[in-house]
Amino acid sequence: MKLTHLQIEQFIESIFPSQDPQAIVRQQAGEPEPVDAEKTKEMQEAKWDMFYMIAAVGGTLFLLSCVMIWVAYLMGARFDVAVDQIGKGKISRPQPSEAEEILRKYDHGEL
Repeated sequence: MKLTHLQIEQFIESIFPSQDPQAIVRQQAGEPEPVDAEKTKEMQEAKWDMFYMIAAVGGTLFLLSCVMIWVAYLMGARFDVAVDQIGKGKISRPQPSEAEEILRKYDHGEL
């Protein structure tokens, strides 16, 4: 009998958990709940963990970008043309006639 009563009580407690009367009074009065030192420490630690994760992801993306640009340079990418065009304020795609002019200007016959 006691075992059945205990099981029923656990079931009801799982559906409708007990509430702290002092917490209800504080909530109705509009007072914030007291934060203990351990919870504050955990929140600060979680904040720093998030900072380190973002820094690690950012550093990884920066390193991979540098490696890809370096490999492109080693394979013959023409960054001088891109820098020259950006310096002239031409960021969008050039017209076909302009593209031919750029090709003739930077064309190397030996390649």
